[in-house]
Amino acid sequence: MNAATSQATASRALADYRVAEARTLALIDPARHADQSPAAMRRRARVRFERFRRFMAFLGDPQRDLAVVHVTGTSGQGSTAAMIAAILAASGYRVGMHVSPYLQVATEKVQIDERLLAGSGFRSDV
Repeated sequence: MNAATSQATASRALADYRVAEARTLALIDPARHADQSPAAMRRRARVRFERFRRFMAFLGDPQRDLAVVHVTGTSGQGSTAAMIAAILAASGYRVGMHVSPYLQVATEKVQIDERLLAGSGFRSDV
């Protein structure tokens, strides 16, 4: 592969990454909704939750067969989740981890067995 081809490939990969990142960020953009009142936000949350619940039921409720550790809080949950994931992986479990928000790059959000989502497949994966 010559330098021009390598540069074109890197530019395309970066462009694909930016498209995927914009797509994921658009999902949480509060500017999409004119009414930001607490009541309106609760209504939208209920609608989203119901839609998600119906989707999971359509899939056969696979989440019921999964062991899950849900870590929440105001600080330290990312490192706590990482430690739990490392302990489980070291014990032989297959571990998936989703963190939000990410620290540096959007591919940090999803990890499987302590490996980040591949940047090369990020656009097609989201």
